[in-house]
Amino acid sequence: MVEDVVAAVHDRVVRPLLLAGRAAVFGIVIAAMTLVLGVLLAIAVVRLLDNYAFGHRVWASDALVGGVITVIGLAAWSLRRPRGADRSRT
Repeated sequence: MVEDVVAAVHDRVVRPLLLAGRAAVFGIVIAAMTLVLGVLLAIAVVRLLDNYAFGHRVWASDALVGGVITVIGLAAWSLRRPRGADRSRT
């Protein structure tokens, strides 16, 4: 009887908590890897543009990559949606 109670508690309480914790950890790891990959990609693009496109003018490479990232950010900002119905008036 005790074994059945422990198994039921494990199935109904502990297992969902373990799954939620596992999902949170994987989400954090994926977000961190995405951030690192984005930074490394931006650095690689700046270095490639600096060496092959702009003749060792780093400011031009930085300006181009910064402009592209800014345009992407502005596009994402324009597509945002309000969270609640209260904010739909703004």
